[in-house]
Amino acid sequence: MIENSPENQLDQTNQTNLIIKKLKKTNYIQYLIISVLLIVVFFGFSYTYLQKIAPKADINSLKNIIQNQYIGKLPTEEEYNIGINKGLVSSLKDPYSEYLTKDDRSKLNESLNQKYFGVGIYFNTFNKSKITVISVIPNSPASKSGLIQANDILVEVDGKNILSFETPELLVGAIKGPVNTEVKLKFLRNTETYNVALTRSQIKVDLMALSYKDETAVIKINSFGEGLDAIMEEFAKEIKQKPEIKRILIDVTDDGGGLLQSAVDVISYFVPANQIILQEKYKDKSEVIKSLPKNLNLSNYPLAVLINGQSASASEILAGALRDIRGCKLIGSKSYGKGVVQQLMPLANGDSVKLTIAEWLTPNGNEINKKGLEPDIKIDSKDNLLERALKSTF
Repeated sequence: MIENSPENQLDQTNQTNLIIKKLKKTNYIQYLIISVLLIVVFFGFSYTYLQKIAPKADINSLKNIIQNQYIGKLPTEEEYNIGINKGLVSSLKDPYSEYLTKDDRSKLNESLNQKYFGVGIYFNTFNKSKITVISVIPNSPASKSGLIQANDILVEVDGKNILSFETPELLVGAIKGPVNTEVKLKFLRNTETYNVALTRSQIKVDLMALSYKDETAVIKINSFGEGLDAIMEEFAKEIKQKPEIKRILIDVTDDGGGLLQSAVDVISYFVPANQIILQEKYKDKSEVIKSLPKNLNLSNYPLAVLINGQSASASEILAGALRDIRGCKLIGSKSYGKGVVQQLMPLANGDSVKLTIAEWLTPNGNEINKKGLEPDIKIDSKDNLLERALKSTF
């Protein structure tokens, strides 16, 4: 019998310890696997259970919660549906897309065609959280107050914060109203606020106006509403009958736009027929819009366009097209930068949706959206802007 040497005894001890370690490691892995399985089973059961007891986030469930627990006056079924539809459109987070009720649509048409009962203030409503005054209409209640100035910020309408109005149309609609009724407005100028009470009256502003300054015919466009083609035809006839008129200045300052077709009609008087006046990029296609033939064409007159930071949409379509096609100068300050097209689509319930459906580019392919048009002759100040523009060479 051979006795174990100290070296053999030490080796046996090491082997024993190694076996014990392997057993412990195996047990640890088994415990870990079992624990993971238990956690998965527990959370799977919990999730399934919570799904059964928690209300689903659908319209009907939400409506039931409101009806059962809301302490205020509940909306009618029609108001529920309008709220749902407005929510769908607002989820686009597009400042120009809106769901319009029949009343909203009526107010939009009034605004475009410049006929309504109100106080006579042009507002910039593109930024819904900062509604600023563009200008006041001469001889209107706002003008007669002597208080309201351009760039004043509207804070409240009849004590309601502007942020409480869902859409700009609702806000403007609250300022408009029956003749001889009063509306109270609160404004912010610099760091000071002021209040003014105005009595509504009938407001009618010409969509376009024609005047003459020496050898220049000045065409002021206030809004690209319906019927501009007929007005422009009369203006063109009158200008052609005045041999002393040598050039034309189109003024679209403070004009927030309007109907695309009205812009196409006006542009067509100043360029040859069948010219590309804008490019439209839709979701799945591209198109071009061309000028229309006009018997009283004014394309032989030197031309310039007066713009500012409130010239937007249709105003920019006109200015961009005339610069690209005619090479005419833009005078003033950079335009607003609204280079997208909305389409008003009627719905089965009589309401409408105003939806952004395309981006437009100038004839040369220049993007305008969020960029604006830079003037060729820069005049930043609004003081005597027209007089200073008339001194420019074009």
